[in-house]
Amino acid sequence: MTSDPSACANMNIRRAARQIGQFFDDRMSGADIRATQFSLLVLVGRHAPAPISHIAEAIKMERTTLTRNLHVLERQGMVEAQAGTDARMRLYSLTEQGKKAVQDTQSLWSEAQSDFLSRFGERRWEALRAELKALEACL
Repeated sequence: MTSDPSACANMNIRRAARQIGQFFDDRMSGADIRATQFSLLVLVGRHAPAPISHIAEAIKMERTTLTRNLHVLERQGMVEAQAGTDARMRLYSLTEQGKKAVQDTQSLWSEAQSDFLSRFGERRWEALRAELKALEACL
């Protein structure tokens, strides 16, 4: 084991995630939403209507953090929460405005994804993606 902070898995993975996030945000700057909001909207749309626990599990995010992010999108009119079968449960889904935001931003995201893949390489991305899944599975 090394005591070299530059070898820290946490620091290196977070740094790469911030750079990738900035890369996508830069390329999607013409959109009304950020890249992270786009991804969350797509996920909510795919699972809707869904309780916060289901969305949190799908995105691997703490429920409190996800709740804050969903509240921002709710205030912007892009997601809505309705009561579930249990009064304590709220089910989230996209509004028409949220669906339109996803539709309007899809091409910018596709261009950003293509740019990323052309720089990093599709084979390398698929290998890294498999490694990231393995990393998630072991934690």
